[in-house]
Amino acid sequence: MDPAKVWAVESWPKPALVHLVQCFLGFMNFYRRFVKNFSTVAASLTTLTRKASGRFCWSTEAQQVFEELKHHLITAPILRLPDAELLFIIEVDASEVAERNYDVGDRKLLAVKLALQVETLSGGGKTPLPVGILTTFCSDLNRYPKGPHHGTNPVGVEKAARQALMAEPDPAEAHQDGCMFLRRGSNVSLTLDMCTPGTTEPYGALLSPREQSTQEYLERASNILSPAQLHTRALNDAALQAEFYETPMNFVDPKEYNIPGVVRKNRYKTILPNTHSRVCLQAAEEDDFLSTYINANYLKGYGGQEKVYIATQGPTVNTVGDFWRMIWQEHCPIIVMITNIEEKNEYEGEVRCLRHYWYTSWPDQKTPDKAPPLLQLVQEVEEARKQALAHSGPVIVHCSAGIGRTGCFIATTILCEQLRCEGVVDILRTTCQLRLDRGGMIQTAEQYQFVHHVLSLYERQLNQRSEE
Repeated sequence: MDPAKVWAVESWPKPALVHLVQCFLGFMNFYRRFVKNFSTVAASLTTLTRKASGRFCWSTEAQQVFEELKHHLITAPILRLPDAELLFIIEVDASEVAERNYDVGDRKLLAVKLALQVETLSGGGKTPLPVGILTTFCSDLNRYPKGPHHGTNPVGVEKAARQALMAEPDPAEAHQDGCMFLRRGSNVSLTLDMCTPGTTEPYGALLSPREQSTQEYLERASNILSPAQLHTRALNDAALQAEFYETPMNFVDPKEYNIPGVVRKNRYKTILPNTHSRVCLQAAEEDDFLSTYINANYLKGYGGQEKVYIATQGPTVNTVGDFWRMIWQEHCPIIVMITNIEEKNEYEGEVRCLRHYWYTSWPDQKTPDKAPPLLQLVQEVEEARKQALAHSGPVIVHCSAGIGRTGCFIATTILCEQLRCEGVVDILRTTCQLRLDRGGMIQTAEQYQFVHHVLSLYERQLNQRSEE
């Protein structure tokens, strides 16, 4: 056991508010498979998180359950270190992998690679540790060459994973040389020796940008384009698609919002607000998480200016009230609606001026037929934003999910200003900045290409005006 982790769990204070109970249950949910009848065991704590439960009251029963669940966290198998004498099994599931713009096979292989990169699997580099991986990567083993393979060192993990996953199990060779292949339906199990002596080249040297941490890549990626480079780049569909698919989406793991009732406030269960930048609605009770929740994020503008935009999903029957609460709370002067949804609401007692722009000719997950109308809308909204009162808040932009068309509009606005001020554009950098604050912004490769075409057109317009 790791003493520091054991101490941290044992010292976990008794939750005094509903949202602290929710945090504890959210953490426990990652390990629920290790707790028999978890739902039944945790029932008394789950009840405390429900709005209908009335006033928060921490009972003796709740304390007993809290201590029982903490005990599970500091005992085997959750904190148990690998035993070099036993087979260490890793179950790989790529169904929730965030980078959904890669095909299923690549996602599953990536999940295997990440599993093999776990530092403790090397046994400290001294003791060979047999590792069994259960995955559904091979759905048709017959099309792969025969023969088991195994890795020789951490550097060869990628090659070993590919070879092992592409090998057809051979009963005659199934347990030779410490390798094991087992087929259960479409599942494949393989055993790799992680510690056989070999090259000492750092494994990180083999990582491509796609394999780097999402945070690091999104913070560093950049591709500054001059006007001439922009025009050439806009016509290079293959290069733009490669750049798009190389850039992590940065979607939120749904487990971060494992709170009862939240699902009803999201249009799509996999498109959620990134926690660090999400808009929190003011609520009468601070510990009432649902009353503070809306699927929306603050986004930076040109030059990193904070909270220039709010990107959000289109309001639903369950969230239209929250949508108008957000507009009122944030003093938003403008709504840009890039979809065919129309909602109405009003507040009594105070009058505010609110401009509502409605762009209806942009199909979901696609691009408009023409770029000029979008440029005109961008320019009108930007002019209205500059004329708004000094204390006005962010511009709200939404489509359906609040990431595709919304991302294109906001990126185009920022990049038009960059072209005017600097004479260059960095579409990759802007896309990455938006995705840092709201995952999935600019949702498809087609939309990414369209942004380049729009900026190319805008640069020509600027050049023509300067000549005139």
